[in-house]
Amino acid sequence: MLTDLPVVSSPTVNAIALGGASIKYKTGQLASAQAALTVSLANYLAGVDPAAPLTINGLVDRSYINALIRQTPGVTYCNDGLTINTVAADLQLPTSGTYGLATWNAVGNPVSSAFTWTAA
Repeated sequence: MLTDLPVVSSPTVNAIALGGASIKYKTGQLASAQAALTVSLANYLAGVDPAAPLTINGLVDRSYINALIRQTPGVTYCNDGLTINTVAADLQLPTSGTYGLATWNAVGNPVSSAFTWTAA
């Protein structure tokens, strides 16, 4: 019996750090806005957001992340200060290696401290 033995390459994991944005929220909705934004960002950066799937060697789209922030329930405003890995620009994966996937640590880089939150 013949079998195929394909060469399998695992993608390099590229850590994503978000920051810089100033966000205004409706009074009394800080916790729910931060929780909803955490889920939205985690889904996008994990590649499971159906509206904008982030694939292997994809582009981490700064404009899309800004849109996610602005569309978060409870958020009334977001400036254009968002940074991805300290740069205010899209991030093309891979940052190293042949194949790259994004990874975001919501515990190590939480939206509560990565962004500046102010009541509207």
